[in-house]
Amino acid sequence: STDTEEDSVSRRQVTIKQASLMAIERLAQALCLATGDERVFKKGSSVLLPAMKEVTVLITSQSANLINLTDVSSSSQIEMNDGEIQLLSTAALCASTLVAVLRARCLPLLAKLVKPVISSLTSINSWLMKCSDMKHRKSANLSQLALLRTLVSVAETLPQFAVPYLGILFSPSALPSRMLRSDEREDDVIVANMTERLDRALAKRTPARQIIPAASKAVGSCLNNKGNSSNSDAEANDRDDVAGWQEAKALLSILKSSVECTSRAELTPVVGKLPNSVLIAFKYDDDEEGQQELLAAANETLLALVLKLSEAQLRPLYARIREWRGDLDETSTGGDDAEEAATKRYAFWSMSALLSKELRSIFLPCLSSVLSDAIKELEFAANILCTPD
Repeated sequence: STDTEEDSVSRRQVTIKQASLMAIERLAQALCLATGDERVFKKGSSVLLPAMKEVTVLITSQSANLINLTDVSSSSQIEMNDGEIQLLSTAALCASTLVAVLRARCLPLLAKLVKPVISSLTSINSWLMKCSDMKHRKSANLSQLALLRTLVSVAETLPQFAVPYLGILFSPSALPSRMLRSDEREDDVIVANMTERLDRALAKRTPARQIIPAASKAVGSCLNNKGNSSNSDAEANDRDDVAGWQEAKALLSILKSSVECTSRAELTPVVGKLPNSVLIAFKYDDDEEGQQELLAAANETLLALVLKLSEAQLRPLYARIREWRGDLDETSTGGDDAEEAATKRYAFWSMSALLSKELRSIFLPCLSSVLSDAIKELEFAANILCTPD
C-alpha cells in the first residue's frame, strides 16, 4: 500500500513538472518566436534565462538516473520508467525552444545542457541495442527525438560553440548509432529524419577544419578497435554491439556533406586528414554486406573531396593511396596478409574506376601511372583462374 501511494505521488509530480515545462515552452514560442518584437524578446529573455537554468538542472538529474539504469554493464532486461523517460523528453523539447530563443545568452549553461543530452541519447541507444522488448520502445523513440531536437537547436543556433562536444557526439553509441537510422517502424523513420537534420546542420554550419578531424577519428574508433587482442572477450562482444560498419558509414556521410558545403580554400588544411578515414573504411572486410556498403560510402566521400581539389592536389593524393595499396605479391596467395592485401587492391581499383568515370580526361595522368599495375593484376587473375585445382 505504501509503495502504491509513493508511485501515485511520483506520477503526480512527474505530471506537474511536464505541465510546467510545456507551459514554459509555449510561453517562449508565443512571446519571443511568434511576435518578432525585439522589446518583447528582450523582456522575455530576462524571464526565460532562470527557467533555462532550472530546465538544465532537471535534464542533468534525469540523465544521471537514466545512465545508472542503462549502464552497459547491467542486464539487458532493463525495466524503463515511462514517466521518467517522458519527463526527460519534455524537458529536452523545452530546452530546444529556449536555446533558439536565448541564443548567446544561454552560453554559460551550454556545457551543463549538451553533455547530459548526449549522455542520455547514448544510454537510450545502447539500451535499444541490447533489449528486444517492445514495451518501452515508443517512449525511447520519443526521447531520442526530443534529445536530437535539442542538439539540432544548438547546432543551428550556436554552431561555433558545439565544437567542443563533437568528440562525445561522434562516439559510436551517440549520433552515428544505427539505432537512430533505422526504417523498420514509423517511429524509427521519424527519428531517422531528425538525425539526418542534425547531420546536415553539423556538416553545413561547423567549420571543416574542426568537424573533419573529429569525424575522421571517430571512423577509426568504429572500425580500428574491433578485434583488439588487449581486450577481454566480454569487452570485445560489447564493443561489437555498439560499433561497426553502420556507424562508420553514418560518419562518412557527415564527412561527405561537410566537404560538399566547404570551399576549396577551407578544405586545404584538412586534405590530409579525411583520406585517413577513407583508407580505414577501405580495409574493412568483416562481412560482405558491410564491405560493399562501406566501400561505396568511402568512395563517394573521397569523390566529393577530389571534386574540390585541383589537378595538382589530386596527383599526390592518388599516389598516396597507391602506396597504401602496396604492390602485388604473386608468391603470397593465402593467409591473413594475403587477404588484407587483396582487400586493399579491391578497394583501390574500385575507387580508381569511380574516379575515372566521374573525372574522365582529368584523371588520365593518374590512370596512366597505374596502367602497368592494372595489366599485372589482370595477368595474375587470369593465371589464378585458369590454374586447375
